[in-house]
Amino acid sequence: MIKKKSKRERRGEDEDNGFAMWGGYMAAKISKLEEQFTVQAGKETEHESNIFQGIAIYVNGYTVPGADELKRIMILHGGVFHHYETRKTTHIIASNLPDTKVKQLKTLNVVKPAWIVDSVTAGTLLDFRKYLLYSNHTKSQPRLNFQQEISSKKTIKEDSELLPCDQDSESNSLDNETKCKEVDTNTCLRSENEQQHTNHCRNGVVETGLRELVKSCPDSPSLVKSKQSPGSSPSKARTANPSRRTAVEPQFLSEFYGNSRLHHLSTMGAMFKEYVAKLREDSQGDFPGIKRLMEWKKNSGIRQDLGADEDLIDDFDDETFMNERNKKVPCPTKTIMHIDMDCFFVSVGLRNRPDLHGCPVAVTHAKGNASRVREGTNRQYEREFYRQRFQTRLKQRQSGRSGENEEVERKSRLDDVDENESLSEIASCNYEARKAGVKNGMFFGTAIKLCPGLKTIPYDFEGYKEVSYKLYDILASYTLEIEAVSCDEMYVNCSEILKKANVTSLEFASFLRAELKEATGCTASAGFGSNPLQARLATKKAKPNGQFHLLPTDVEMFMHNIKVEDLPGVGHSLAYRLHAEGITDCRDLQRLSLASLQRKFGNKTGETLHQHARGEDQRALDVCHQRKSVSAEVNYGIRFTTQREAEAFVQQLAQEVVSRMKQARVRGRQVTLKLMIRAKDAPVETAKFMGHGACDNISRSVSLGTPTDDPDIIYREAVALERQLKISPSDLRGVGIQMNRLVHSATSGSAKSTVLTKFLGLKKTKGENSEARIESDGGKRVGTEIRRETGLIGEVKMEKKRSAVNDKMCQERKLVEQETESKIKSFSKAGRTAASCDHVVGSPVAGKPKLTSEESNPIPILTPPVEVPMMTLSQARKLVRAWVTSEVNPQTCDVVMFTNYIQRLVLARHLEDVDILFSLLHRLLINKGRPWKAAYGTIVKNTQTIMQTVYGANLKVPEFD
Repeated sequence: MIKKKSKRERRGEDEDNGFAMWGGYMAAKISKLEEQFTVQAGKETEHESNIFQGIAIYVNGYTVPGADELKRIMILHGGVFHHYETRKTTHIIASNLPDTKVKQLKTLNVVKPAWIVDSVTAGTLLDFRKYLLYSNHTKSQPRLNFQQEISSKKTIKEDSELLPCDQDSESNSLDNETKCKEVDTNTCLRSENEQQHTNHCRNGVVETGLRELVKSCPDSPSLVKSKQSPGSSPSKARTANPSRRTAVEPQFLSEFYGNSRLHHLSTMGAMFKEYVAKLREDSQGDFPGIKRLMEWKKNSGIRQDLGADEDLIDDFDDETFMNERNKKVPCPTKTIMHIDMDCFFVSVGLRNRPDLHGCPVAVTHAKGNASRVREGTNRQYEREFYRQRFQTRLKQRQSGRSGENEEVERKSRLDDVDENESLSEIASCNYEARKAGVKNGMFFGTAIKLCPGLKTIPYDFEGYKEVSYKLYDILASYTLEIEAVSCDEMYVNCSEILKKANVTSLEFASFLRAELKEATGCTASAGFGSNPLQARLATKKAKPNGQFHLLPTDVEMFMHNIKVEDLPGVGHSLAYRLHAEGITDCRDLQRLSLASLQRKFGNKTGETLHQHARGEDQRALDVCHQRKSVSAEVNYGIRFTTQREAEAFVQQLAQEVVSRMKQARVRGRQVTLKLMIRAKDAPVETAKFMGHGACDNISRSVSLGTPTDDPDIIYREAVALERQLKISPSDLRGVGIQMNRLVHSATSGSAKSTVLTKFLGLKKTKGENSEARIESDGGKRVGTEIRRETGLIGEVKMEKKRSAVNDKMCQERKLVEQETESKIKSFSKAGRTAASCDHVVGSPVAGKPKLTSEESNPIPILTPPVEVPMMTLSQARKLVRAWVTSEVNPQTCDVVMFTNYIQRLVLARHLEDVDILFSLLHRLLINKGRPWKAAYGTIVKNTQTIMQTVYGANLKVPEFD
């Protein structure tokens, strides 16, 4: 086949070396530079390797190492260096690119220079996808991620026979451990940084990337049929441990929380509880949703809609429900609705995958069922460990009650997973998958055996957040009597809605669900009852994509067939104890008296079971949620070798907890350290890659004197607790920090936790102790004394004139606080006439009658609630800069505390320091607004007052015009 030449190539045949035609100069220059590189590479005698063979890089901008060093690396290791980007360039090396340049990128991969350095260090070409600087793919337009074929002169050995396959690689951990799978690649989408390459499939055979696939999965029987000796089994072949990303790495924590579904679920649940609280605070009492509902009722109504849109209310086989739906039933005085999105994660993911509608689909990190069998793992040990621990705990809870010696067989999730099958968990699956026996929380290895046609899709956390906000905004347009449960579930007191709109519960549900479907593209189910328990059980009856109202007259009969596992608060352990007593449903519970249940399961649990079995629930909706704790825990990738590594991670975790506390605007009085420690005799290598495995859980707590959100304090206390336990860092498998006994920031001591309060906070004296209450898992409490790091605060001797005003300090401080706050607020209001500081701020005793000499001139020392320690001038300057740069407007407490500090310097006769601090503050406030300058004037005038008292003269300080 003759290759057709381009117009430029045809013109070049009759012309010179390129300088005579348009664009020829650059073409000739690039060609010359490439020739020079080739010649230079040929002369190199210290050629080390060919790991970059087939790689051509172009360096864009400043990098470390620089372009010259990268060029030499390419020469030494078989790569090609381009001075200009051409069509032959395979990778762009850059540390940063402007947005315009990023938008111009089409197919080239922009990689960090660390890819080159790390590959040389490892002695092999590493996967560049981990080093991508930018990705030009979106979640709505992903690529299938077959392995990239790397050019090589090596060929596959003749004793290996390639078989047709549709495998892809899997990432079941944070470091993208490469595995093989046997699931349709059309359903396996990658995360944004992984979606880079597409290979062509023809007749079911992957024609590119086979060498890399064989290389990455040498033991997979579905890829290569090798000549093996009889009795050998490739599935059981042990492989070396893959490279792992552990908690030692600085970026581990952010990546872990970026990929953890449990983290997103918990944080989104707390986020929407706070979101509801904020909506209640900002509400003006207007609910446009009720107006929409009334308009719909007036124009159409449910009885006209059902014929055209029957799916708004699903038909149930339950004859009772059908009869109740077709007759007019008066609504009870109190109606609680429980609304829950159907298969939330899957529903959101399928919005962009209409081709998968009707197919069994699951959301999981896993991309296949094959799992490397790493050396040192022992799944059988973990199975037995969990089984024995369950039996031990069960006997402890049954101690003193009937059935304490009975053995209850517990089936472990690991029982259905073979040694080389995936342990990645199913986060969510649709009803097509559930029909085949797949459940949420099931291991993917078990799920794929139950449902061989199971399709997998990745997480879409931004999509979940988007749909959740729409869900809450729509419900908030009807009422704010909402108890947020999670990102896709809530309780709603809809009594007022039904009354104002004059609709029935089913009419409201049909309109609401249709509105949600239109806004989000996802379906929801709704249940109604007289209390939260009835509403929740009604929703379970309504699923999927339906609605159900449990009427008071039908509660007792309805509860007969409810399984005990479906009752809230009944977990695995309690369910097994109930089954051991022969109790499987609420009908069995109703036969037992309250005294009998309390004798078997304890007073509180017995009473709750007695009420719930009859559909009774005394709990009121928690529409004003108050957080009880804030925590951050990690039980994946915890692999330390030294105490320093463990403590460094605790410090990162303390920073994460503080970040969450600031978002929630709370402080904590108690620090709890939670540790997961490798169980005795448990294998070092866990069955789940980088998981925690078989562990013993321990927690220790310490109470603080005052609420805090200081990461240094939290870190210090947590490390002290960890050191007391004397645990080997290599045995740690999980670390968590929890802050309890929370108080809102506005009520914890001073008004807010500001920069000044952090720097000027009181430190306890060396002799002062606080009782630390330490709690273990078993509830034991040991009293210990925690010696806190402190320093003595020297008191400056005051002159005789100070003694006359000590009794008036509190009154003077309150006066200045009120004056300062009023002045700052006055300048913060829009539309006020500008005025100079001289007209706004003055002496704190202005307007008061002057005191006689016998009464002694009052010194307006602004004594804050705590003592202010002295500090070096360097520390004070850093403090002033931090204060001004971190606050939009000055806070009254900060102005008072800083004024107090300046006055102490004056009394200590450190006037040089005072002059330097005033000059610095004045310079920082030149471009600030009037609130800051008003605060500056207040500080100056109060300082001058004490200067007159002590020295009889004013201090020369810079002032604003």
